[in-house]
Amino acid sequence: IYSILEDESDDIYKQFRINYKTGALSIRSSVDFEEKSTYFLTIKALDSLNIFEQFATSRIRIDIIDMNDNEPKFEKYE
Repeated sequence: IYSILEDESDDIYKQFRINYKTGALSIRSSVDFEEKSTYFLTIKALDSLNIFEQFATSRIRIDIIDMNDNEPKFEKYE
């Protein structure tokens, strides 16, 4: 069972989700490089099929790549 552990910033749950069966990480909503360029998540993997539950955690870094998402603006020259 995979999960995202709580973080000091609540925007992690707004931006990302994890498939609890496969561990596949996906984006809930669009991200903007100009607003935030790096996210840190702590992922927990739990093996509960064993008599003794075993788990591991890993901290991952997600870097957002900048793209030109703003239309060019031209001023009128007189």
